[in-house]
Amino acid sequence: GYPDTEYADEARKRLGIIPEKSLDEELFGLFQDAEKQYLDYQNYDLALSKFAQIVDMNPLSTYATKSLYAIGWIYDNSLHDNDKAMETYQRIVEEYPETDYARQVKKKLDAVERAKNDAEQEKKKQETEVAAPDTSFEEIQLAEAQPEETEEVDVSEMDKEAYYEYLRKEMTKSNPRLKYPERIIK
Repeated sequence: GYPDTEYADEARKRLGIIPEKSLDEELFGLFQDAEKQYLDYQNYDLALSKFAQIVDMNPLSTYATKSLYAIGWIYDNSLHDNDKAMETYQRIVEEYPETDYARQVKKKLDAVERAKNDAEQEKKKQETEVAAPDTSFEEIQLAEAQPEETEEVDVSEMDKEAYYEYLRKEMTKSNPRLKYPERIIK
């Protein structure tokens, strides 16, 4: 016979015999192809569709998680489509929570979430706040120009109260009126 031809594969399929070229090999080939499109040709659309095809073909394979991560990465770093990237990362965390990929993107998602919350807090604060009349524009600029002492804080270890306390501290850091209260109280 001709065991290695596609006819043989087709015959096996019809007879209910699993073809010799396993799904895993097929996924591996597709994955390599998708990577090549991305890395060698910067053909983002084709790479994205190939990675997506892998996820559809076998969501349980390790290539599915790898592919989702690659999709997120392309949106994040090459296409700079933050929403699509975060959507993809969110999917990894929800569907593959036990993987290293999920752990990696979780940090990113948390950071984005924090940034979003900080921005909203800041906006609310600015809407309700009226600048003290004796704080000149130059003083505010000067205060904002002061480099902050930033230290890496691991918020994932904090409980709710500690986190709020940390946020409060972070927010007062960049507010010149809170930093130099003596200006207001004359």
